[in-house]
Amino acid sequence: MLLQAGNVLKFMKYHCIRVLLAVFFAVVFPVSMRAQETTFFSNLADTTAVSYQDTYFEWFAEQFSTGGNALGYMLDTVGMDLNGGNGGGFHVSIYTDNGGNPGTLVQVLNGPDDPEAIGVTNYTGSNLLLSPSTAYWVVASDSVGDYLWNMGNNYPTTVDGWGRGATLTSGNSGSTWSYLGYFPQLSITGRIVEPTTAFVQTGRYFQDFSGFSAGTTNFNDGSQLFSTALGVTGGAEIADSTYGELGLTETGYGSVISAFELPDLNSNTPVYAFSAKWNSQVYGNFLNNGADGFSLNFGQLISSNLTSGSVESGYGTGLSFDVQTYSGNNPGFFLRVNGTLVAGRGYPPIAQWGVNNSTRHLFEVDWNYYTGMSVSMDGQGIFTNVPTPGFAPHAGDRLVWAARCGSDTEQVRLDNIAVVTGGNLVQAGTTAPYYGDSGTVSTNPASAAFDNNFSTYWASSASSGWYLGATLVNSNLPVAAYVLTSGPGQALPQLWTVQGSTDGGNTWTNVNGQAVNFLNANESRTFLEQSNTPTYGASRLNISQNNNGGAETTVDELKYYNFIAVPAPTALAASFSTTNLLISWTNNQSAWILQQNGNLATTNWITVTNAVNLVGGQYQVSLPRSRTNTFFRLATP
Repeated sequence: MLLQAGNVLKFMKYHCIRVLLAVFFAVVFPVSMRAQETTFFSNLADTTAVSYQDTYFEWFAEQFSTGGNALGYMLDTVGMDLNGGNGGGFHVSIYTDNGGNPGTLVQVLNGPDDPEAIGVTNYTGSNLLLSPSTAYWVVASDSVGDYLWNMGNNYPTTVDGWGRGATLTSGNSGSTWSYLGYFPQLSITGRIVEPTTAFVQTGRYFQDFSGFSAGTTNFNDGSQLFSTALGVTGGAEIADSTYGELGLTETGYGSVISAFELPDLNSNTPVYAFSAKWNSQVYGNFLNNGADGFSLNFGQLISSNLTSGSVESGYGTGLSFDVQTYSGNNPGFFLRVNGTLVAGRGYPPIAQWGVNNSTRHLFEVDWNYYTGMSVSMDGQGIFTNVPTPGFAPHAGDRLVWAARCGSDTEQVRLDNIAVVTGGNLVQAGTTAPYYGDSGTVSTNPASAAFDNNFSTYWASSASSGWYLGATLVNSNLPVAAYVLTSGPGQALPQLWTVQGSTDGGNTWTNVNGQAVNFLNANESRTFLEQSNTPTYGASRLNISQNNNGGAETTVDELKYYNFIAVPAPTALAASFSTTNLLISWTNNQSAWILQQNGNLATTNWITVTNAVNLVGGQYQVSLPRSRTNTFFRLATP
């Protein structure tokens, strides 16, 4: 059953029902997260021996290693036992291991940067996939204030093959590390990623609008474009045939509302997760009231009037991520559920968007029925795992982008739309060896494109034959997508082939090809791989052309993503015949075992040994009728 703890929905591994109620919720994944959240690592119950001060130069790091589950683990929360402090600038991050020290930043976790309260403070990951049998580090750092982290004397408790390593301290903000003789008090919780015996239908959509001439409004892919100014200058149409961008609103053209609706990607099946990545230009004079903004919406919108109202604040039904840009209308980023505000983050429009700034921003929205919604722009988190209570998925839910201009105007464009439904895109881990061509500049190595750091980049001085790649930490999962961020200068990739290797980079197989025009340096674009892409131990881009005619090529960041499916709740049902009781369920994730118990006050659950039959898509067990109350549950082996 679904339990609500605070504002966070959690899912139990074992579920109990009374047959007379005949209601049960379960989960199914093709490559899935085990629904139960597990504490893999903890010593929070240990007695505190000492508290160490974490300052702007004094950092602490605790090493841990994951278990051997072949598909890895999703990290949910790191709980830190803190003893107060003040000043702000406190961060908790996950790093790779580099020879027994923290290596490359994986992710800065979401949580308070001024945790003044004494006790456990939680920091959450955003779609953070950890590889199996791999060492990582929890690093506590601070850029301004001073905070105390409690330390114990005893080893943490670990499960599922997880382990602990050294505790280190750095007196120079992570430049060098030394051993510390205590154990930081923390916990690490997450979920196991596991295969399933069932298949979940997933949807995919990609559109970069290339090849369409200016003025086009029909893209022959099931999408629909609506506007109060459809196909006319200043309204909704392909606004630039050179770069292929869909314009929703334009500067100088007021009183326009436009919407771009995707087709039903899941054939009338409810969707319990999606990831959407796209580029948007938000261009206008925000010193003098550019307006009004745009939104991404998900819900029952096919029959709605999509071109009326303040669509930059959503449609009042379903989920919406809203970008309000008008200085007189509460400018900021917002999340709404059925019109009700659940999260917001304000900003001054001039500081956020500037004056006639041509930047194409990368927006990334991930929604998961169980963990909530996360949003980032240009790699910087805006919201992380915000619960979305009150939204129930239905068949026919669709994604819609919408934008509006009143008397004040702005230009909003869409490009490089990449969507998957039925699960989320989760960044894949990469490690050495990294692959760069012979022209790779020593101060700009290939590893710089995989460090989650936009201030470093890979560069090659070769005039041709460029390539850039990395070893994939988890070779059991195929690459489902990647995000390429162009480097500085003008020598930006323009034509390349994705290649994979299964023998440590000795030979490479062509996977997929791309040809693009980056509009700006340091601009990010998303590319979906084919759904049947095989698994590889390493992946690289073999770049055959840049937009500078040779001389040099640069890449800021290259991020690979795996697809992790997310479940649909299902029902355990009971029906009766004259002599028998029929128990049935609609999927068999992890080969469910049916158990029964005559008294919920006891733990005497007995496995039902009667045959399980698959009939009409239902898994069924037939039992003799009984006059006594009996409770049933499904359990994983």
